[in-house]
Amino acid sequence: MSNNLYDADIFKSIKDISLISWLYTKSLVKSFTRDSHFESINKYCMFIGYSKSGKTFLSSLLDAHPHIVFANELPVLRYVDIGFNRLQIFNLILENSRIFTEAGRSSRGYSYQVHNQWQGRFNQQIKVIGDNKGEDTTLRLRGRLWMLQRLHNTIGLNIKFIHFIRNPFDNISYMAMVKKSKLNLEQCIYYYFGLCETMLTIKDVIDSNDLFEIRYDSLVDNPRYYLENICQFLGLNAPDDYLDDCTSIVFEHPVKSRYDVNWSQDLIDLVHNKIKKISFLEGYTYSN
Repeated sequence: MSNNLYDADIFKSIKDISLISWLYTKSLVKSFTRDSHFESINKYCMFIGYSKSGKTFLSSLLDAHPHIVFANELPVLRYVDIGFNRLQIFNLILENSRIFTEAGRSSRGYSYQVHNQWQGRFNQQIKVIGDNKGEDTTLRLRGRLWMLQRLHNTIGLNIKFIHFIRNPFDNISYMAMVKKSKLNLEQCIYYYFGLCETMLTIKDVIDSNDLFEIRYDSLVDNPRYYLENICQFLGLNAPDDYLDDCTSIVFEHPVKSRYDVNWSQDLIDLVHNKIKKISFLEGYTYSN
C-alpha cells in the first residue's frame, strides 16, 4: 500500500474496492469537520499540458500564497470519475498539499520550498484551490471533453486553466529519461505532440479569459512579473513578501535538459517540423 494515499500512486496500488472505499470514507468524514475551511473558495485552478514542464515548480510557488492551496500530482479528474463529491476532493487537495510540504517539497533533486510562506496551509481563508496534474488531465480529456462539465458540476466553481509551456526539446528529453524503459526518444516525440494536438482541442472549448498560458523560460526570466499576473488572473493580490520569497528560489537560468540526451539531426528536424504546426510553440528551436 502507498504511504501517501493522496497522490497518483494510489491508482497504481488499488487492487480491490475496499481501498477505494476506505479513501472515500475517510475524505467524507473529514469533509464534515473541515467544511468551514472551504466556504470562501471561489475558483478552481487546474494545469493542462504535459509532464516534466516545470509544473511542480510553478504550483509550489502558487501554493505558497496565503489564500491558495495546490495539490501536487493529484489526479482530480479520476476522483471525479469515481464519484467523490466537492468537499471530498477539496479535502484530498488540502491533505496532498500538507503531506508534500512535510516531505520537503522535493522532486528529482530540486527543492521547491518557499520559506516563511504558506505551503501546505493557508491564512484564515482559502480563495483558490487546484491541482497540477497536467499530463494526466490532458490525457483524460482526450475524446472526453465533457469531463470539464462534469468537473464543474461536481465542484460548482469557475474553473481557471494554466497551460505551462516548455521548450519541446527539454520536455521531450525529460520524458525520454523518465520513460526510457518504455519509450525511446522518437516515440516520446510522437507522444508529446499527441498531447499538443489534444491541447489544441481543449483550447477550442474553454473561454480564453479562463486560460493563462505561460512559458517556463519567461517565468524564470521574470518570476515576479508573471507570478503577480497569475495571481491577478486568479482574482488575488500578490503580497510583496510573498513575491520576494518566491523569487528567491527561482533558478538563475532555465534548465535545458535537451543536452542530457543524444539528439540526432533527423530527430531535431522532425521536432522542428512538428513545432510549425502548433501555434503555441512558435519560436522554439533546439538552439534557443
